[in-house]
Amino acid sequence: MRILVISDTHGRVEKARELIREKGPFDLGVHLGDFAEDAKRLERETGLEFRFVKGNMDGGTKEDFSILSTDGGDILLVHGHIQGVKRDLTALMYTVEEKGCKGAFFGHTHVPFLREEAGLYLLNPGSLSLPHLDKRGSYAIVQTGKGRLDGTICYI
Repeated sequence: MRILVISDTHGRVEKARELIREKGPFDLGVHLGDFAEDAKRLERETGLEFRFVKGNMDGGTKEDFSILSTDGGDILLVHGHIQGVKRDLTALMYTVEEKGCKGAFFGHTHVPFLREEAGLYLLNPGSLSLPHLDKRGSYAIVQTGKGRLDGTICYI
């Protein structure tokens, strides 16, 4: 399965629409909040199915999460504000283990991050619209296979 992972588009979907057209095909899109409505809009405009969670800018004051089942293992989808990912990843890692997942896709920081830590797969695609470290914006492509997750951070 080939998955496009985006986050923190904040109402600006032009770059996402372009990369779906240019870098596809994808089997699934994942939007990790802050303007979850953007996922619905992209789904309507491109035909790509999206899974999404709400972020703090979507009124996500309580934990909004989803579990994505893949052939590479179950992945926890969260925005990350409830787990305090701007501070550290400890609460996120506990949540991943509590939910019985292999890893997590999260957003909120606007900073791309990809690492396997303590046996858990952690991915933040950064932000396409409002990047903090790189002016180009970022996203991730994850390829799943039997028992494996292979992710790549990509830049516009």
